[in-house]
Amino acid sequence: MGIMIISLFATMLMAAVPGNVSAAPAWQVGDKWALAGEKDIGQIWDTLAPLIVTSFTNSGPPMNLALSSSNFQGRITMDAVFEVMAITASNITVQIKIAGNATISASAVINGDFPAAGVYSMGGSQPTYVNKDVSVSSKLVAASSGTIIAVLTSNTMAIESMDATVSSYMKGYIAVTNYPDYVYNQAQTEVTVSYVNANCPIDISSLTSMHAVVSPAILVISDTMSVGDFVDASATMTASETISGSANIGNLPASIRDMYFTSSTAQWGMTGFPINLAGIHNPDTNGMPIHDGTIDASSGPLATHMVYLRNTNVNDVSGSVEAREYGLQQGGSTDVFTFLLNPANGHTIGTTSIIPMSTAQVLFTTHAAAVGTTQTAITKINTQVADKQSYATVTGDTSGSGGSGASSGISSDMLIIIGVVAVVVVGAVVGVVVMRRKK
Repeated sequence: MGIMIISLFATMLMAAVPGNVSAAPAWQVGDKWALAGEKDIGQIWDTLAPLIVTSFTNSGPPMNLALSSSNFQGRITMDAVFEVMAITASNITVQIKIAGNATISASAVINGDFPAAGVYSMGGSQPTYVNKDVSVSSKLVAASSGTIIAVLTSNTMAIESMDATVSSYMKGYIAVTNYPDYVYNQAQTEVTVSYVNANCPIDISSLTSMHAVVSPAILVISDTMSVGDFVDASATMTASETISGSANIGNLPASIRDMYFTSSTAQWGMTGFPINLAGIHNPDTNGMPIHDGTIDASSGPLATHMVYLRNTNVNDVSGSVEAREYGLQQGGSTDVFTFLLNPANGHTIGTTSIIPMSTAQVLFTTHAAAVGTTQTAITKINTQVADKQSYATVTGDTSGSGGSGASSGISSDMLIIIGVVAVVVVGAVVGVVVMRRKK
């Protein structure tokens, strides 16, 4: 999760940093501004729910499957405070305190015709089918907090380097009732069908650090742009990362563990849960250059296409202003990220990001917020991450605590459906503030 946050933040921040080569910097040491946002993501369930039925179809021979009932509640938040830390003749240093949070509660009942429990000969007569309800529920909380230090050129406000440290965690469970478990015996050409209940606790935490240098320092917009103008910019980013922590999913049966952990993953230092993130290493010379949690410095291209979209009236913390709206575009005219800039003080007062979540997309927006209020929100999430607070502690909802029970054959697809939501949300809620000077 930490790597995802750093990568997303670094890419968007570099892509959105504007410049003004004609004027002296207007920022002063100690200047601060903030962004905040939150989103109800309940609507994505319409897209994700059918994947549950698909996961059952892929895991065995049930028929006439239908989602008879379901419920999904989700919320994500993001907070960021920017502070100018130092100004010299050649550089400006800006500190960004960031925090993001996600809570998800999901449940569903799937009805269908399932094979009756028993032992069947593969290729023999068809088993007897019985109508059953299978229930699935999950509650997850995930959060990240950290600090990014960005170094800009004083004359153009282009980004030269960044250092980031982010702590993240995810905690919760996935539980199933009356789940069909199929155990295949290839030697005897038999399949054993049984129905079980399970409750699998999920516990993931990580600490990620990154150092990145951009060459040449990337600059993507200027004050000479008019509405409709665009600027293409490119650079090379060289970055190194370290990661530590652990990832654990409890109560998984041997059939699922064997699916995740093979002789190949063992060579990477992963032989089972919990996974020691600091012990991961690539045994080959190809692929990700990671050795015991350290990703060696590697270089890659940065390329942006930034468009000056329009002027629009929006609210800053001090009142209504006419802001400039810029968009980072990919694939023609698709605005994957936009930001609103207050030309009076060089602060970003709003952002919009398209967050991919499996087959769904969420439009996440931030707005200018009071620094004190945002700092309080960040402090709260800092405590949440440090304490690895549970869903019940964060939301006050104590129903369905989960976290214990017998093992079962929960399909890996089912775990992915719930898990991918939380992981992607936490990475994506960390929005972007654009640093700029006054004209």
